[in-house]
Parts: sequence; structure tokens; C-alpha cells
Amino acid sequence: MPDSTDQDRLLTHLHALIGERHPVTSPTHLQRAEEYIADTFEQLGLQASLHPFEAMGGTYRNVIASLLPT
Repeated sequence: MPDSTDQDRLLTHLHALIGERHPVTSPTHLQRAEEYIADTFEQLGLQASLHPFEAMGGTYRNVIASLLPT
């Protein structure tokens, strides 16, 4: 079972991402979620990159995290 610090961190991330993130009805929320995830990865020392893909007549991006060698 995760300790309370991990649970608090998880809840913080969930609250930041909660809500509709549909590309057609709420593209701004989808963009904010993408930025939040990329920023969080970078704060953790990971390299964030975007992987574009086509869906529903538009181009969207997955956020990819890479662990760089030290």
C-alpha cells in the first residue's frame, strides 16, 4: 500500500487533470492536461516529448517520458 505522501501526490495530480478532455468539445482542457503532464515529467527529471497522431479528423499528441542517462 502506498504511503500517505504518495497518496497525497496522486490526489494532487488527479485534481489537476479531472474534468472533460475531449478533443472536440473541450480542446483547451485537453491542451492543459498535455502541458501539465509534460511539466510534471520534466520536474521529475524526465525528458518529455510529444508523439503526434491522427484521430477524429485532427492531430493530437501523446506525452512521452524518457529517462535520460546520468
